Amino acid sequence: MSLITVKHSNAIEKNELNRIFEEAKPHFNKLEGRDPLPPLINIERIIPELSNNDCHCLSIFYLNTVIGYLWVFDDSLSSIYILHFYISEKYRNRGFGKLAVKELAKRYAEKQLKKAELVVSANNYVGLKFWKSMGFDKIINIYAVDQVGTNSIEIELQKQFKNEPEEWIHLLPVDEKNSFLGNKVAVTSEQLRSNLVLAIPEAIQVAFGNEYSEPYFICLNNEVIGYTALVFDQTIPNEEDRYWLWQFTIDKSYQNKGYGTRALEIVIEKFRNRAVPIITLSTKSDNESALRLYKKFGFKLTDEMNGDEVILKKHIR
Repeated sequence: MSLITVKHSNAIEKNELNRIFEEAKPHFNKLEGRDPLPPLINIERIIPELSNNDCHCLSIFYLNTVIGYLWVFDDSLSSIYILHFYISEKYRNRGFGKLAVKELAKRYAEKQLKKAELVVSANNYVGLKFWKSMGFDKIINIYAVDQVGTNSIEIELQKQFKNEPEEWIHLLPVDEKNSFLGNKVAVTSEQLRSNLVLAIPEAIQVAFGNEYSEPYFICLNNEVIGYTALVFDQTIPNEEDRYWLWQFTIDKSYQNKGYGTRALEIVIEKFRNRAVPIITLSTKSDNESALRLYKKFGFKLTDEMNGDEVILKKHIR
């Protein structure tokens, strides 16, 4: 199941889209001195030089929830112009904006999309950083305040699209709303039979019952392909035992393809960003594939045991 979908907006979503529009108003007024484009409008009345036939209001869904919307103008057969893009504050900093832009590009894949352009306020540092990270790294125009009727300089950016697909591994926090996605992550029968890992729905419930755990789905682009849980327990007296890589599993269909290695890099970086001195984990002594992966990243066996599992530690500092 795709995490993010982009669909043509319709009247059923109008109330939610209008709520997001009202939320967006202060943001745009502060940065640009104007209102954002409302959803589901006759755009020719606001921008007469554009045609309703070439402009589309698209709703951004996270699972079944509308979390934002955008306006796109079909500039040519191979070029689009993003007129508006906004995601509700509640759903930011989860990678959903990046996924929405990727899904937008997929909508135009059959038209052999070659470039996309947009305008962003010079005051919008967060927006500029985001669009640059998405490959909008070519400045094609700079508009003075008196040219565009805003209270800021506006920068026009362009992105050139490549034919080869990009693989993006990232983490998505697990919560009550999306926990059902754990049913999509399948481990091998051998892993379950040997009690090397828990079934993912069971692992999630165990994590929910631990106030110090942070469970995440491991995602490849717009799909969930694995699960991990981290523990940050400051109540443990010995600092070396406070930070655990508790669970780490890749779906059986995605194993042995390098995704586990890339995901573990991201997990370790998450610990590093918390200034964690040592990461601890445990696994069965006969879990050879897991041991190879952990040792590759500098985890070393200790003389300690966690029940019937061996304990490994990695020093960060």
